[in-house]
Amino acid sequence: FNLEPGYDFLHIYDGRDSLSPLIGSFYGSQLPGRIESSSNSLFLAFRSDASVSNAGFVIDYTAPCGGQYVGSDGVVLSPNYPQNYTSGQTCLYFVTVPKDYGRVSLAYFCVF
Repeated sequence: FNLEPGYDFLHIYDGRDSLSPLIGSFYGSQLPGRIESSSNSLFLAFRSDASVSNAGFVIDYTAPCGGQYVGSDGVVLSPNYPQNYTSGQTCLYFVTVPKDYGRVSLAYFCVF
């Protein structure tokens, strides 16, 4: 993530268009944290000015039903969490930690 600070922005909206609630406006080189929509849609709008250009951004996204999780720690959510999941689903979750961490450890199963 590398956008010209103060001039080039990535706006992320929680919905299908720019009339949806704004989740945040991101710029510079600091990575935004995890972003999660409240529905099945996110709208992204990138704006740059007419002068400096930078490398830009890459976005990796997954739906709640399965996915690939890479890193030393993270969160895996069941489909539609925290609402009830729907019946008849098969979700595959692939969790990979760095080789020097050895084994994967799952913890913090919570019941609400």
